[in-house]
Amino acid sequence: MRNVLALLVLAHALCAQKPEWWVHQALRQNPTLAALQARWQAASQRIVPGMTPADPMLMLGVANFPPGASLRSEPMGMLMLGLGQMLAWPTIYTLRGEEASAEARSIQLQQHAYERWLRQQVLSTLAQLWETRRQQEFLRYTLELLARADSLVAQRIAVGAASQRDFFRLQLERSRLQADFLAERERERSLRASFLQLVGDESADSSWEPVLPSIPDAIAPLPVLEQRLRSHPILEAARADSLRAAAAVQLARLWFLPEVTVKLQYAYRPAPMAPATTGTSLVSAGIELGLPLFSSRRQLPAVDERSWQLEERRAELAARLLELHALLRQTYARWESLRDRERLYRTQLLPQAEALLDATLAHYQTGQADVDALLAAYLELYQSHREWLRLRAELAQTVASLEALCGTIM
Repeated sequence: MRNVLALLVLAHALCAQKPEWWVHQALRQNPTLAALQARWQAASQRIVPGMTPADPMLMLGVANFPPGASLRSEPMGMLMLGLGQMLAWPTIYTLRGEEASAEARSIQLQQHAYERWLRQQVLSTLAQLWETRRQQEFLRYTLELLARADSLVAQRIAVGAASQRDFFRLQLERSRLQADFLAERERERSLRASFLQLVGDESADSSWEPVLPSIPDAIAPLPVLEQRLRSHPILEAARADSLRAAAAVQLARLWFLPEVTVKLQYAYRPAPMAPATTGTSLVSAGIELGLPLFSSRRQLPAVDERSWQLEERRAELAARLLELHALLRQTYARWESLRDRERLYRTQLLPQAEALLDATLAHYQTGQADVDALLAAYLELYQSHREWLRLRAELAQTVASLEALCGTIM
């Protein structure tokens, strides 16, 4: 039986794509990743402007223009040309740059976290597709075995060694297995649609064969994985958000400082009813200070708001760290359980079920076993193999989850 299954798997290998190829397709074509990339590019463009001082202000104007006068008949009172520059403490530009850099870094790390999640989803769905395809193949094989059993029962009925009840009993079990086959086929169609949506290629050929993602024999110990978990992109993004919030607090505190603007103006006043050369030139310089007189209404609430936002980011980081650590421990425990159970089915339960079926067939042919014992042996092999396939697929999904959490698990 195992040789038959091995040949079935080998027959589909030529039209199968490796799991990492599908992961590459998903990372290359996923629109959410493209949106995150564009968002990161937009945030990166705010770093340099945030670190750059304000542009100088050029002023042009007239003053003391006589009411009711005409530009042709009356001279202007004064023509003015000025240049102003707002000054800020150098620390402000540094903090603005840090705030913008932290925001861009957080978005980039969110993109990396989504890439990990997308890879996990692709590999997990591939594992489920592999399982349902193998379930269908083994169901076909089991139905063929039951068809041969029908022949044996028919031969025994012909010689009076069995009754019609035995024949109908076999037919009932075959119908139930056919219902299982239809359910698995429907499950495969649903999984395939979800998978093609993940990889962004819903028009792909439906003849490709899913391949089970690789399952390592051993992985790193839990303390090593917990250390790697600390560099998870989600946690790094939360740390970047905390840095951004800390810079925002310092910026808000600098709002208590006065705003300083330096101005330099030149003015020309022509003499009334005289040539322009007899006018007067004036030069003035000044400094404007914006005093925070209403700090209790503006600056103090702004500082408090950003301080609470900083506390929120720090609390979110601590909560996310605890959440991921708990998830890692649960996933690691599940991997250990699935590994041991899969090995038990592969090395003991499946060979025992095969041996039981062979022995029951031999006894049935000699009249030492009835049809109920034969059906029980068939169903025991079917259920054991079905459970083994499920364990294999869940083990591959658990490995993908561990890789999404820790990056590498070897």
